[in-house]
Amino acid sequence: MRLEARILHASFLVVCLILCIKPAWAVENDPQILSEIEELNRQILLKAIAMEKYNIAFRRANNVQGRWRGWRYFVSQETDVSTVNAGVISQIAMRADIIEHPNRWTIASGRPVLDVHKPKNALIETSFYPQIVGQSIGALGAAIELSINEHHHKQAVKAGYGANDAVRYMTGLKKDVARLFASRDAAAMRLGIKDLTDLEGAVLDDLVAIALFEFYDFYCAASRFRVMQNSLYSLDFSKKMVGVAGNIVNVYSLHAKRPHVGGTAGVLTFSSGALIASAPILARGAGKLAEIRCRKDVKALIADLEPRNHYRLETHRKQLADSVEERRRAGLQVSQKSLDAFDCYQEESLRRKEQLALATREIRAGTRSAQDNVIAGLLIGSTKMALGVTNMVAGWDHAHDPIKANRILAGGNITYSAGLSYAMGDNLRLRMRDEFKRRELLSRGEMPLQVLEKRAQSLDDLELQLRRYDRGL
Repeated sequence: MRLEARILHASFLVVCLILCIKPAWAVENDPQILSEIEELNRQILLKAIAMEKYNIAFRRANNVQGRWRGWRYFVSQETDVSTVNAGVISQIAMRADIIEHPNRWTIASGRPVLDVHKPKNALIETSFYPQIVGQSIGALGAAIELSINEHHHKQAVKAGYGANDAVRYMTGLKKDVARLFASRDAAAMRLGIKDLTDLEGAVLDDLVAIALFEFYDFYCAASRFRVMQNSLYSLDFSKKMVGVAGNIVNVYSLHAKRPHVGGTAGVLTFSSGALIASAPILARGAGKLAEIRCRKDVKALIADLEPRNHYRLETHRKQLADSVEERRRAGLQVSQKSLDAFDCYQEESLRRKEQLALATREIRAGTRSAQDNVIAGLLIGSTKMALGVTNMVAGWDHAHDPIKANRILAGGNITYSAGLSYAMGDNLRLRMRDEFKRRELLSRGEMPLQVLEKRAQSLDDLELQLRRYDRGL
């Protein structure tokens, strides 16, 4: 959602107070003549409030991340990379020992004999088991988050905040507002006071359009983020399971003493690394395509509206205020309640703008891992791709030369271990940074949900005031 569209609502509540009590002036016109316009103003404001409240409810239903999602995802991903790294490091130690001591003394026929130091398949095999376990845990973590997202989406649809229901509801409100504006214009023309209601109408039109644009922007942004996040989890699950398959093939190659099969395992390892490197880019691309499609699907909702911005609303508001002041200086009677409401707006305006701007802060970043970042993903993925290449070379080209194959595989393991170590540190850094940020925002009452709650309460209070006005209270 665009920042401007969200900030514009800063003026919504108190400007509504100006318009809901009377048209901004009670001049020489008979109050009974203006009562019809006042009632239509009130009805339009109630519709605008309904749009605003639905926007807030839609945000809540379609932006559920959960307090512990970041920690759950961190635990699964950190367990994955740390256990995989442990297995890789143990393999590095065994291969480095062979490289450092190419020959060793053994006992043959009761005599010490200097023999070639070769890798022991049974020992190398054991290093793959923690890798299989760790990658399985990482895949399980991604599957859990994906299923939780699906659960929240079904809940949103069930509560009436699905894509189709949302567009249908907002389209209905827009049609209702259009009918009210038509009735208002007809009444103003019939009563001969159209010039007195134009400025009020401009402000009302701005408020309604802002609510529609806010819905449009967040509707599309929510679609983009949902597809992007689900794509990341799906790709995360895929790359882990491809890695598991590669390690299982490696175990079979060693256990069956068929070293050339290690080349096939290298293909799977390379594919897993390619998925790690490309996942952030592919997920963002999928999210962007979803947003483009979404904007086309709901374009009709705002197709006939001009984009609203803060300057346009402020211009109309100042014109309305200047007209009130001119009539007051001319000695005409002005509603004191309207003036009090306007003064209240002046005092609350800046604070409200700043408060509502805080609602643009999302805690979605708290679910990240190092591999979800484009640069980190490329770095980590490339190290695993390097390991895959060494497996292919060693398995296919040097299956019958274990000493040379050992040297090649040692280099691949060292490279991959460096990438895993980076991922472990960066995952921890991201988790700590996001947690400190959350605590800071929470202590200041600036978490998005806190801000939206205050905003919803203000709308409830204003709606109650408008309902009382209907009863003449």
